[in-house]
Amino acid sequence: MENGVKTVVVLAGGYSSEHEISLASGQTAYAAFESAGYRTLFVIVDRSGYSLEGKSVRLEDLGADYVFNSIHGSPGEDGHISGVLELLNLPHSTCPTFQSALTFNKAQCNAVLRDAGIRVPKGQLFNAFPRLYIFYIFTLLQKVIFLSTPHLNMIKIISRKLKCYNFIY
Repeated sequence: MENGVKTVVVLAGGYSSEHEISLASGQTAYAAFESAGYRTLFVIVDRSGYSLEGKSVRLEDLGADYVFNSIHGSPGEDGHISGVLELLNLPHSTCPTFQSALTFNKAQCNAVLRDAGIRVPKGQLFNAFPRLYIFYIFTLLQKVIFLSTPHLNMIKIISRKLKCYNFIY
């Protein structure tokens, strides 16, 4: 805390193709914390580490009173950032590591919820599946299908009319 003003570190960026949108989200959060009177630091996260104003930094050296995570995808939503922040004992906006990791893995999350007696949509996990066979199955189902493949950074939505929409992230 500098002169009685709390320091908020805003984390943005990340490893996925959502990097740019995460930077925009982070800038919005940064502006809000600044206008609320906090000393605010905008830290960009990428595969090389953490950087503040173009210089490599260590989170534990920033004097953060609070860390706001605006990272979309990995490492912001999959438990990695929360794990780091928990190890550094830094208060943060991210849910705990286990919950982040679990909810990032939709198939595993649905299995835990189902075992707890909570109704979840029916689904099927395909680890490896020929593309044409997937389209054949979707034709038979005649429903909107949502496929999430976080490890491949892709979301695929197939509509009833079998129009295919790919979103690479």
